[in-house]
Amino acid sequence: MLLKILLWNSASTPGWSLPAVLISYIIIKLFVKIASRWTEILPLSKYELVVIQTVTVAITSVSLGMGYGTYMAAIQPNSAANYAGYTYQQVLADPTIFDKLPYKVVDTSFITLAAWALCLSFTSVNLVTVLRKTFIVRYRLPFPSPSATAVLISSFTEKQSEERDLKIKAFIKYGGLFFLWAFISWLFAGQAYYADSGISGCSAFALPIFGLAAMRYEWFVNFNAENLMYSGIAFLTPRVVNFSTIVGSVVFYGILYPIIYTKGYAVDNAGDEIPEGYWFAYGGGTNYYSGMGGYAVFFMICCVLGNGAYIVIDMLKVTIVSFIEKHNQSEENFFDGLSNAEIREEHLRTKIMEESTINKWFLIAAFLISCIAGVVVIPFLFPIKWYFVLVGYIIFPLIAVINVYLVGLTDQGITFLIAKGLIFAFGGWIHSAMGDYEAFPTLMIFLGVVAFGSQNSADIMGDYKTAYNLKASSTSMYIAEMIGLVVGCFISPAIWLLFYRSSPDMGFDTSAFPVNYAPAYIGVGHIALDGFDALPEKATTFGIVFFICAFLSEPLKDYVLLKIFKTGRINKFIQDFWPNWMVMGLYAYLDPGDYALPTVLGWLFCEYWTYKDRESANRLKYIVGSAIIVGVTIFGVPQSFLGLASVSSPMCMTAWPTSDGSLMEGSNDIFDLTYY
Repeated sequence: MLLKILLWNSASTPGWSLPAVLISYIIIKLFVKIASRWTEILPLSKYELVVIQTVTVAITSVSLGMGYGTYMAAIQPNSAANYAGYTYQQVLADPTIFDKLPYKVVDTSFITLAAWALCLSFTSVNLVTVLRKTFIVRYRLPFPSPSATAVLISSFTEKQSEERDLKIKAFIKYGGLFFLWAFISWLFAGQAYYADSGISGCSAFALPIFGLAAMRYEWFVNFNAENLMYSGIAFLTPRVVNFSTIVGSVVFYGILYPIIYTKGYAVDNAGDEIPEGYWFAYGGGTNYYSGMGGYAVFFMICCVLGNGAYIVIDMLKVTIVSFIEKHNQSEENFFDGLSNAEIREEHLRTKIMEESTINKWFLIAAFLISCIAGVVVIPFLFPIKWYFVLVGYIIFPLIAVINVYLVGLTDQGITFLIAKGLIFAFGGWIHSAMGDYEAFPTLMIFLGVVAFGSQNSADIMGDYKTAYNLKASSTSMYIAEMIGLVVGCFISPAIWLLFYRSSPDMGFDTSAFPVNYAPAYIGVGHIALDGFDALPEKATTFGIVFFICAFLSEPLKDYVLLKIFKTGRINKFIQDFWPNWMVMGLYAYLDPGDYALPTVLGWLFCEYWTYKDRESANRLKYIVGSAIIVGVTIFGVPQSFLGLASVSSPMCMTAWPTSDGSLMEGSNDIFDLTYY
């Protein structure tokens, strides 16, 4: 199911932990019911379910990291020929076309893909296992979807009680409601697509509550089920995350982008000269990253990396002190604001996590061995120098830490966006070292080294969070992860080759598997070979300012403001409403209507519920939030089966303006910053 989605539209993949739990539970319950006729079988436990879910997610995370719909697709012969304007029929008539392409292509085999996966899969699991306590206990990151997975597993396995019945009733009520709404949303998803992108243009539930003029600047509310899922996430995330969401949207989409847009100049052709006083051109086939999209992506990366740099430094400090002094920092400060019962529960969970028999030095050694193996092997698999692979391995842990932290806060992973931004920093160096013909595939493989492990790290840490909530053993989770990754390294390439053999025209626009996002990666890769010079004017200046602000914001809060106001209402206000620049940076890219405002609606509803009935809200808000996420996500299972059967949504409705007032190709809004 995952590969079917990746090879058609890599931008839209459902989370797999919740469907894995549901399908596993149904299959095993059916097996137990049949087998119990001949022998006695113990009831299914939450520990067995979480192990099954972990193995399944590990397998799917390999497929996501392999880049079948992104960087790996961009260097395949078919995608390259399609981008160059050739058709599949022309390639069949003249196979030498592949030799005439402007850059080197790679026709990957099973052995190549399996070796690539083995080189990159095990770095992430060893890195994350070392850092699991830091993310889960020290930073108390909520990890909304993994927490919802834990709630779902508990609902299947908990013993009968009045409290359990109350929670199950609320879970089924809201989960069923949003499952139904996901089905209704799918009915109206239609088959209208933006030109050149393959993204659905049907927005039946995107309502212009601020007016049509504001809607063209992305200010609307999308009540589609997939977007309302962020309302459920808001139930599980801290107040500071939800507040930072709206602050980021207001700062960027409400103030900065409308101002920057006035500095754009409309051209008829991409090569037209821009008059003095203007910063960038739009229209006439101009590239996304040289216009408003370039500002959005670069601003997001600078904010995320700036805040992430402080987190990495803080984490290194704590980790080094822990290793040198051979004792753990007191956990009491980690659980500020919790009740005594909640603190006892957290201590028990932490104790179970720490009982892991996996030695930290073993994990570090395994991580280093995996990196060395990758540096040696990968240059034999793809056209890339060993020192580029080494740089990728050095950068990957930093990006992984930042991505895990962001996923833990917001449930939004941006590994591939950060990696695409980073290739602007290294594109010029790679271009000068490899030459015109080999520079592009080298750049894509470099992107893959960084993105593969970072993507897996967030998935694996989410599994550890699920296990933590369920009081499952970290050792069993580590073993389950290793099993899933090993299996995924061989199953994933095998299934991809089955798709390729069944559709030899894969990658062409006329194919059943057009790999719609390969052209986007080819385009951004060629632009990145020019380095930062490819970005629009003033982007780097703004980016440096945002990086500095993001880097200094957290230490200013932690070491100045919270030291001055150690207790009381001001201390609580600072902790709740001091904007988090990493979250703000995410919403420099994600638009308000589809992401930020649904999140804010959920947050406001949760605050109102707490105000009216604090006891009920404290008991059930995590259950309700989890139910919303589960209801929407579980619908991805039948939706995926419908996709496999080539069954599409029957209707298309939209609240977008129907006249062509667009100033960017392929959309009806002023600056569609999430175009790729």
